[in-house]
Amino acid sequence: TWGEVERHSAQMIIVLACALVLGMFVTALMLHLLVSKPLSQISFNLAQISQMETPTVAAYPKPRFGISEVNLLKASFNKLAHTIGSFQKFVPPLVARLAITSDQQARLGVTELQECTVMFMDLRNFTSYSEVLAPELVLVALTDFFNMSTHVLSQHEGTVDKFIGDAVMCFWNAPKSVDQHPIKAVRAAMACLQGIAALHPQWQQAGIPLLEARCGLHFGKVLVGNIGANDRFAYTVIGDTVNLAARLEALAEHYGVQVLVSEQLNALVQGALTTRPVDVVRVKGKRISTTVYEVEPKQLGKEEADAYTTAFELFKSQQYSKAALWLQQLDLTDKVIAELLHKCATLSEDHDPVTVFSTKSELL
Repeated sequence: TWGEVERHSAQMIIVLACALVLGMFVTALMLHLLVSKPLSQISFNLAQISQMETPTVAAYPKPRFGISEVNLLKASFNKLAHTIGSFQKFVPPLVARLAITSDQQARLGVTELQECTVMFMDLRNFTSYSEVLAPELVLVALTDFFNMSTHVLSQHEGTVDKFIGDAVMCFWNAPKSVDQHPIKAVRAAMACLQGIAALHPQWQQAGIPLLEARCGLHFGKVLVGNIGANDRFAYTVIGDTVNLAARLEALAEHYGVQVLVSEQLNALVQGALTTRPVDVVRVKGKRISTTVYEVEPKQLGKEEADAYTTAFELFKSQQYSKAALWLQQLDLTDKVIAELLHKCATLSEDHDPVTVFSTKSELL
């Protein structure tokens, strides 16, 4: 009957409408899964990468189905994430972050004159050891040393500039400002020495000598910026401050101390760290002499510490015989004391107390 036809037609329309709605829902769901969701995730991850953060999804799995353009975008993102991850290993993380987040392309040139603390640290006698150690053990020792020092220096807000053979160069207060960076730099050097001591058990087990480090630190103004050639440069610091820091690192070996700092830096860490004067020196390339200080020296009793301070002041005022009398009362197995006593015994009263290192080889 006509009524049944109308009823069946209505049912068919309802079924078709439901099927259409279901089809639209499935289509929308598929578009969400295959396009919208991946694009949203990629967009979020790109925002993370732009801030030099590790993406929440480090890599997308190789797709088995989906829209080819979206799959291509996923593959391109994976390559970008890997490239950025590799880039961060060649450049200090903060420098890399500034380069990527900047609206301008990196350019050659010095951007500013900045007060920084600069440190050089290397392994004592490593060149001699590397001549007799198996190459794979040399690599293990260097990798352990660089891993430890990079981690420690970064924790103390230092910018690890470069590795030079078995040496590390680091500076503070660039590219970002660091409060009390002279103190943080010296404490970082001391922490690195503790880190090396912690490596000794595994080095001993591997047959690697129990290596030690020496550090030299100086505070002053440096030129900060991208230094190098037009098509290849590095963010670094240069200037007289850097040169003296490098010389102090070599002088630390000469005087038998682990951490040696300049007069300027010593003045900024007084009260926070224990230091003692070691000598008055003038190194190659410098016209002005400076008093150099050992950080965290061998513990002396109050009377011995006062005696050493008195002796050093007499030494600086060219009263060498009087200074020697004070030094002879102290522990002469202490290399710093023995070296100062030897100097007092050999200098005439009309000779200034400055030790001159006229060549770089005298520092090595």
